[in-house]
Amino acid sequence: MASGEGTPEERRVDAHQLAARVADPLTAVIFALAAGALGLLLRNRAAAFAAVVVFVALFYALWATAPQLARVGALPPTFAAWLPNLFFLLVAGVLAWRLR
Repeated sequence: MASGEGTPEERRVDAHQLAARVADPLTAVIFALAAGALGLLLRNRAAAFAAVVVFVALFYALWATAPQLARVGALPPTFAAWLPNLFFLLVAGVLAWRLR
């Protein structure tokens, strides 16, 4: 990255991988906040479990799609790396507000 060599696509991929190394470790904390708030909001255990399974599927879809969007230039690489975390942080905030 420092040399500036490579195609623009390779530079976007490298920038995304660098940002993902910072964003990915925080994923567990943010996901736990969102899933915990959802679990506290839903009283039925089966519904809470199903909602968390939907959370996992939605997170995986965002997490798997964002690098491709960064690679083709549809999203900035750093934003693409943080997109799943930001989305679930927003969801956790909304759910925590609903618990209040």
